[in-house]
Amino acid sequence: MNEPRRVERRIGERRLLPPVEVTWDLAQGKLAGPFRKGLPADERVGVIVDASVTGAGMEAVAHKALGDGTQLVLQHEGGVSLVTIVRVGDSDHPGRRRYGLEFVKLDPRLRAAIFSVLGEGRPREDARPFTSPRPPTL
Repeated sequence: MNEPRRVERRIGERRLLPPVEVTWDLAQGKLAGPFRKGLPADERVGVIVDASVTGAGMEAVAHKALGDGTQLVLQHEGGVSLVTIVRVGDSDHPGRRRYGLEFVKLDPRLRAAIFSVLGEGRPREDARPFTSPRPPTL
């Protein structure tokens, strides 16, 4: 049987990055506490290897708790960001997986590390909303 095709939601093209190291943790849920205690900190290090305007690819340890829809907290240079895993794939490195991440909330330090390479920005959070022009008066 054919597998259903995923809808591509990426805006802009995916670009390779110099490795950006992050520390990750489960954002919430029953497993967050026990998971944190059961997995050493050095195994919660991930490397962002590519990115687009809406998300990134991260290499990290393979674990059954990390699946589609799982929210992660990423820490980079003291800042905290929130992402959602939208895709899990194979990695070239044993014991690791490739996680497709969708950005939910990016700390300015991680944003700068990623978007300085992309050369394009995501809409600023303080940008004014689009308003349509006034209708012409007759």
